[in-house]
Amino acid sequence: MPGIEYSLDSVEVIIRFTPDDVVEFNKHNDSSLDQIKADVAGKDIACHFQKISETEHKLFIPTLSGQLEAIVTWYAVADTYQAVVDKKKKTQFRPSVVLPQQDKSIEETCLVKIIDINEGGRANRASDEFEELYKKVCRQPTASNINIQNQQAIWFNWIEAQQAIIKSLQEPFEIIGKPQIKTTLQSSKDKNGEPMIAYEVSVMIKETITSEYSPLESALKEYGINASLERNGLTKKELFEPDGTVMLTAEEIGKSSRSINQISVCSNI
Repeated sequence: MPGIEYSLDSVEVIIRFTPDDVVEFNKHNDSSLDQIKADVAGKDIACHFQKISETEHKLFIPTLSGQLEAIVTWYAVADTYQAVVDKKKKTQFRPSVVLPQQDKSIEETCLVKIIDINEGGRANRASDEFEELYKKVCRQPTASNINIQNQQAIWFNWIEAQQAIIKSLQEPFEIIGKPQIKTTLQSSKDKNGEPMIAYEVSVMIKETITSEYSPLESALKEYGINASLERNGLTKKELFEPDGTVMLTAEEIGKSSRSINQISVCSNI
């Protein structure tokens, strides 16, 4: 099989998957993750690495039956890669091997190890060679076609958020207690000459009351976007406009777009 070799100088590359991501991957791909794991186990494989953003890399891993394309981030808890599995920018399996251009990727012979996100032990941490390979990929420029893909992913997330907002606005509201009805006599009269009556119905809507920006601030902090940091002469807190908008760089939007969309949906419910 092209891309699979045997060598003494391979770098062990560890990729972690959460149980939910394994289920999601198996649902949308012809080969299960267990099959791919068995295909690559113990084999030195000529892999290709691409930098697709400041926080994400893309791995091209040939297998016996095709190719695993893994979108990964650095899992700092154990100093290894963690796979990203979602609808638009996802780790996936291809039945054929399609490698990136040589000038837009780094080729390295690797021993690929796929494990659970919580699997511990010294043997499941990055070696010095693995960390050096990771840093080497980080130093690479982001290819222009990858930038376009990142922008498309942001727009896909935005469209999904708008659809979710529309759907949420069509849902009935849950109320608390009984409706209060108020009647008011009007100056106008009906066809029988009687004063017309206006009815006003008020209800209490059940909702969770939160600080105006706290959900968004919490979501941004998960991606290292700290409200106390200064940028362009202003602190992040000062960048929140009265209408609820916040200024973010393109890189910050790319990192946090899914969480921001989720917060946007919740704030419109």
